[in-house]
Amino acid sequence: MKSFTNELINRLNELYIIYEGYCWKCDDRKINILFQDNCIALYLNCGNDNVDEFILSFNNRENKLYQYVALKFFDMVLGDVFIYKECNQFYNKKHKSYVMITVGDEKLLTFINQLVFNQEEVYIHEEINNFFKVKPLKLCNAKFFDTLDERIDVSKKLLRG
Repeated sequence: MKSFTNELINRLNELYIIYEGYCWKCDDRKINILFQDNCIALYLNCGNDNVDEFILSFNNRENKLYQYVALKFFDMVLGDVFIYKECNQFYNKKHKSYVMITVGDEKLLTFINQLVFNQEEVYIHEEINNFFKVKPLKLCNAKFFDTLDERIDVSKKLLRG
């Protein structure tokens, strides 16, 4: 059985790809991602209007899992382009002008700052594995993933119409 962690990251990536496809259709569409208070939040905006949002929260016992998933998701979103930083915001205006990642957690910000600082020497995914020698593992909870899949389907339908 696959690990909970990998399944969760794959589902977040699936939702991000849906959002990204929506952004490619028009210049005023943006994806804002926020890592804060043990939450990973994705906001899809068209102009000043919030079109869709997704917030995944972790409890305090799952803090290491939250950090790992957030870092892996950060890598999926910006890991293939040069990353620029302004305070606690990360972006690449040339290749992914529609994405802004804001990090509100100090420990996670420290990890991400190290990733961005070393991005020219080391691949981000390799550095993440250095931060977490052992990935936090859980077994898949089928009901959780069924609910998550339903939520992703709602976004697909919303953005198609």
